[in-house]
Amino acid sequence: MNQPTLQRTAVDIVKKALRLLGVIDAELSLNAVDREQGIETLNDMVKSWQQQGFHLWTISEAVLFLKQGQEKYKLGDNCKNAIKDDYTLDPVTADYVPASLLIEVADSAIYTMSETILITMDNGLKFETTVTGFGIGSILIADEPADAVSSGNDIFLNIEYIDRPMSVIDTRFRESNTREDIPTYEWARTDYFEQPDKTSQGTVTCWYYSPQLTCGDLYVWQSPASNEQQLRITYVRPTDITPENGDNPDFPSEWFMTLAYNLALYLSDEYSVPDNKLQRIQMQAMQLLDSAKGFDNEDTYTQLNPDHTR
Repeated sequence: MNQPTLQRTAVDIVKKALRLLGVIDAELSLNAVDREQGIETLNDMVKSWQQQGFHLWTISEAVLFLKQGQEKYKLGDNCKNAIKDDYTLDPVTADYVPASLLIEVADSAIYTMSETILITMDNGLKFETTVTGFGIGSILIADEPADAVSSGNDIFLNIEYIDRPMSVIDTRFRESNTREDIPTYEWARTDYFEQPDKTSQGTVTCWYYSPQLTCGDLYVWQSPASNEQQLRITYVRPTDITPENGDNPDFPSEWFMTLAYNLALYLSDEYSVPDNKLQRIQMQAMQLLDSAKGFDNEDTYTQLNPDHTR
């Protein structure tokens, strides 16, 4: 019989860390100051770990809607250029009548009131609006599309814009309405900026990503030849912070002891801890983190092809 996975909350981790330090007893509850300081330090610790490049569960997929001739794109923090790839598609079933704000769709039951949707216009661009009502086989929208919308165009719903990627692992180029992805290649910064012709249009074959502070900058080459092209992106999303006591940290349950011991180490400067206890905590924290990082590696293999030409 399978046992349910026990998920610990942020306050559970803080309690465990403070018990390891000898600050509180097992039967005592946290006071407000220790709780607030513990959760703040937990978030700071988790954020600092992002630069180490692990956490497989934060690897995510997104779709970037390309624009003809545009070679630079802002990603994240509501820049509204890329959405997570778990959206739903629904086709428009009749040409849109200007000024009607009524879109005929294949399945109006899958929409919700006030939902944000993206409507593909005839020029290939995506028009963002919200659902304001329903009819039989149709939806009402809040805004007038900026271009014509014909029958057969796609509507994207259940969309969510991505946060600023910590890094971009891989991208694939896709023409509109195909399932065929073309591999692309990552460039270093100098490779991109030393490219003399950045405005040539065609198939995107190379890219360079700079995370920046708020929105990341993604540069592509060549620039897209139409508004209907896409870039499918594999990226590392930021680790979610834990704003409330009862929130589950953005970690699998196997990381509980790793988080607790390392949080105790981070908090040790705030409390009086005997040197011998601190050394034991430090050693255990390092061992647990190394073990967790080993678990947090993607299984890969190396294939060697012998050279039979000699």
